[in-house]
Amino acid sequence: MTAEHSDCNTILNFTNVDIITSSSLTRLLMWRQIILYNIHPFTKNAFEVTGLDDVFMLAADKLAAIAVLRSKWPALTL
Repeated sequence: MTAEHSDCNTILNFTNVDIITSSSLTRLLMWRQIILYNIHPFTKNAFEVTGLDDVFMLAADKLAAIAVLRSKWPALTL
């Protein structure tokens, strides 16, 4: 994880995202309360260079993303 957000409630799988456009970033910024996982290195670099890794939570994989959600809401069932 590269950021700590206590209000995240959605996880998005970025496995098939090779690049991210400015319009896609704008849509993600509307949500803000998300955890992104399986991020392609090129896309992850774009988040880091722009400082968006401080806005969104970035997880290595689905299990890490789910662990964050469960730590925030222990009664969560998936």
